[in-house]
Amino acid sequence: FALLEALRQIADECPTVKVLSVGPALDEEYQHRVLEKRRQLQLEERFLFAGFQPDVTPFYGLADAFVLPSVLEGFGLVKLEAMLHGLPLILTRVGDSARLIEDGDIGLLVPDVYEDLCDISVERIHELLADENPPNAPALAEAMMAFVRHPDQWREAGRRGREKVLSRFTREQALKSYEALFIREVGLAQKRRGDGVLRRENRLLREQTTLWARVVDEKERAIREKNGQFLELDKRLH
Repeated sequence: FALLEALRQIADECPTVKVLSVGPALDEEYQHRVLEKRRQLQLEERFLFAGFQPDVTPFYGLADAFVLPSVLEGFGLVKLEAMLHGLPLILTRVGDSARLIEDGDIGLLVPDVYEDLCDISVERIHELLADENPPNAPALAEAMMAFVRHPDQWREAGRRGREKVLSRFTREQALKSYEALFIREVGLAQKRRGDGVLRRENRLLREQTTLWARVVDEKERAIREKNGQFLELDKRLH
């Protein structure tokens, strides 16, 4: 709904702007509501749905920019794909987006206006996603307008994005990152295991020391008893 509402806000001033959504509908009821809202806003020719596509490459070629107004997002590979195709980005400041866009170098970040999703219920998240008038729509519309008003600037940003993804997010870089992660985790596991072994050894040592102390005490007690018996016998003999 955020993207649809943002398009509504800029539709009159930017009559040539269109939004193309590519991908399957995971929630049919939600999609039906979006389509009905699109009909009410008379944006059927401006907000287009392509559905699932086995090859999305041609659609990147049709686009001037890539917009992903996520409420909740991790590390989305789709953003790297868009960068590889030289598209400037408009992203919500969630997940890894701030790592990709640094000081507006390859796109714009839309502020995350929602509460921390880690602290709210699943039901509340669904409420936010279903909001037909999302509070981040004006900021999203403003970002889209900036792209329209300064196309050359953002085309250059798209070229920088392609350079960034080719230099920072290559297969070799990914393998090195995974290797470093595995080495770190193995080291931590070894340290934890080493600490555990050391604690077990210390516990066994304490137990052995306690046992030897008891043995020594028993022997000393036995010796004292024997000495007492010898003294008693010696008195009787004399």
